[in-house]
Amino acid sequence: MRRKVSESSGISVSQSDTGSSQVARANIAARSMADATEKLNEALELAEQFMEGLDMGVTASVTLFHDEDAQWVHELRFGKAEGKWQLLVESSYQSRYDSVDTTPLLRSSREFRAMAVTKLEELVEALINTAEKQSAELTARADLALNTIGRLRGEAE
Repeated sequence: MRRKVSESSGISVSQSDTGSSQVARANIAARSMADATEKLNEALELAEQFMEGLDMGVTASVTLFHDEDAQWVHELRFGKAEGKWQLLVESSYQSRYDSVDTTPLLRSSREFRAMAVTKLEELVEALINTAEKQSAELTARADLALNTIGRLRGEAE
């Protein structure tokens, strides 16, 4: 074991082979984290491309995380932002939904990206439900418009 004395404090600090072993492990862990993060990002990019490829033109969201103590709500949304369809994290203070912070998922924290994976299937289901509902509403509105025009034409004759 080597001893090193800090010149400024006069305190003796021990340094051993354990320290170099920890540095080696830290380097391996850092590389592993970088590789895992890259793999996660690639998977989320594929999920984003898949949802965009569904070509439903609707937006939907699911709760990603609700911090009741701090009263923050974080939602995973698929929608249009910055001119393109993408996965988004929307964070808002529970009592102030008028103030929403929107961040593309791929630029959010690794923690949120990891959580989002567990919500992808639920989000796709929400997108489908939204598209079905909006499609039915649009069809009903189109029928109403046609009926109105037909009635107005009949009154004009």
